[in-house]
Amino acid sequence: MKNFAKSNRQALTIVAVIALIGVSVWAAFHFTRIPAFSETQIFEVQKGAIKSEISADITLQPATNADLAFENSGKIKNIYVSVGDQVKKGQLLAEEVNSDYVVSLREAEAARRAAQADLEGAQENIDIQGAKLKSLKNANAKKYDVKAQKETKDQAGSSADSKEALLEAANQAVIAANLQLAKTRLTAPMDGVITDKSIEIGEVVSQAGPVMKIASGDNLEADAYVSELDVKKIAVGGSAEIVLSSADGNKITLDSKIKNIYPAETVQNGVSSYKVVFDLAGQESNLKSGMTGMANIKISDQAGAMVVPQSSVFSDAGKKYVMVMSGGFPERKDVQVGAYGSDGTVEVLSGLAEGDKILKF
Repeated sequence: MKNFAKSNRQALTIVAVIALIGVSVWAAFHFTRIPAFSETQIFEVQKGAIKSEISADITLQPATNADLAFENSGKIKNIYVSVGDQVKKGQLLAEEVNSDYVVSLREAEAARRAAQADLEGAQENIDIQGAKLKSLKNANAKKYDVKAQKETKDQAGSSADSKEALLEAANQAVIAANLQLAKTRLTAPMDGVITDKSIEIGEVVSQAGPVMKIASGDNLEADAYVSELDVKKIAVGGSAEIVLSSADGNKITLDSKIKNIYPAETVQNGVSSYKVVFDLAGQESNLKSGMTGMANIKISDQAGAMVVPQSSVFSDAGKKYVMVMSGGFPERKDVQVGAYGSDGTVEVLSGLAEGDKILKF
């Protein structure tokens, strides 16, 4: 029994000693305020800018593309361009066998020239008959002669009206012949580059599909696909920074704006995304179709916000808090946060003041 009591006294003594040591260590640590953190672990709260962005991969594409087709079926007579050729608006690219249409046009033009000559002759006759009528009146000719001459002049006017109608019909015939001939010729609808050609001389083509493709040469745009979650945050006219890699390995940075957001989704690997087009009109001439890069779309750019690192903000039971340094030691401080920046910062709406020091992780 004595041995048991002795053992208890020894155990209690050991516990008391350990407790005393613990209290002593705590007191020494607490009251001497030995700094426990280095300067690199401390962040001083300050005002700054919150920059929120969405990033998306982009590919440069021609702003305008066109499929070209003949309006008439026929046999290919000549092809005047190759893939890669630069062309001007209205330039003849290819034509079908069209000798019959050429003959029809020449006949229509000849008929128009004849009708023009007839009208000019009729108009001259009006002037002649009018001069005769005036002469008779000045000479006080007999009323019968004056009346007869007036009728002759009126007949000349009617003949001119008829000739004018014939000339108008001849003009319409020339227009129709030109239209028929144009259907056998393929011309460039804009300045650009021939990107595809699927016909050869001697081949018979129909009106079923395109035989060439053209893309605008200098006017490019950047295409990206943005997730259905992020597309809700952007709008047409929004600003974006385009970053491209050039052939020499350097970066090309351009300012752009959102030109279009397609309303229909595109499913890629089972994920819905939306095509977003960025305007590059008036940018550098050394940009090429097919170049790739990144679009950084600005969501917000708020200056004067209380900013801290996102890694310094913790969550507990639905609340956000930071560890504020007080007397050399961290204490929990609840905060309300606002916008998250794309640079790893977060806005603090309440709970901190400028100059507060918090732990940085």
